[in-house]
Amino acid sequence: MTMKDVEERTGLSRSNIRFYEKEKLIEPSRNESNIKKSDY
Repeated sequence: MTMKDVEERTGLSRSNIRFYEKEKLIEPSRNESNIKKSDY
């Protein structure tokens, strides 16, 4: 799921999603190089 999908499905703003990431409440998946894929 992309960031845009998360925004649309939850009604949260991008800044709120980023805040939740920072607080480790949600965590996007990462590829084998540890690069964030923005999938939740």
